[in-house]
Order: sequence, then C-alpha cells, then structure tokens
Amino acid sequence: MIRARDYFQRDLDIFTNLDEFAEEHVIDGRRIKIVVDNDELKERTKNEYDGIYVGDTLYFVKVSEYGRKPEIDAVQIFDGAFATIFDVKEISGMYEIILKFNRS
Repeated sequence: MIRARDYFQRDLDIFTNLDEFAEEHVIDGRRIKIVVDNDELKERTKNEYDGIYVGDTLYFVKVSEYGRKPEIDAVQIFDGAFATIFDVKEISGMYEIILKFNRS
C-alpha cells in the first residue's frame, strides 16, 4: 500500500527535477538542486512583512538533499557570494530559505 508520504516524495522529486523547476547552485561548496522563487519572496514581503525589505533570494531545497536545518543569521555562500540567512521554514520535506546578500 502506498502511503501519503510516498506521494509527497514523488511530488518533491518532480518539483526538484532539473528538467522541471530546479536549478543547480553551489551552496557552501556543494552543488545542490534548488528552486529559486523570488516572485514568492516579493509576495511574502508585501503580505507578511508589510513591504519591509527582508531579503534578496528565496529558494526551496529538499531536506534530504540539504541536510541539517540551517540557522537564522548564519552565513551561507551562495554561488560564491556571501549571504546571511534571514529566515528558514521546513514545509513538507522542503526547506524554504530566504537570503540577504552582503553588499559592499
């Protein structure tokens, strides 16, 4: 019998497929498949943060691929650029991570 978790895993596999929505990026020295969704970040900024700037990039990554949940305010190297993690949520086997890039 197929469990609900198996259906969700198949959906995650489609969502993170390089031929569908995902792209490869180098995060902290590891090449990982993620889904960048900056349109969602813009909507969240308007709706949840009253238009206040919260970050530059929002991406989704499978928990199983990323590993241990990153901490808010930790530094992350995203494609060679230093960023600070503004927010992390775990939703149905995915992390939703918002990054603020360090500007010089």
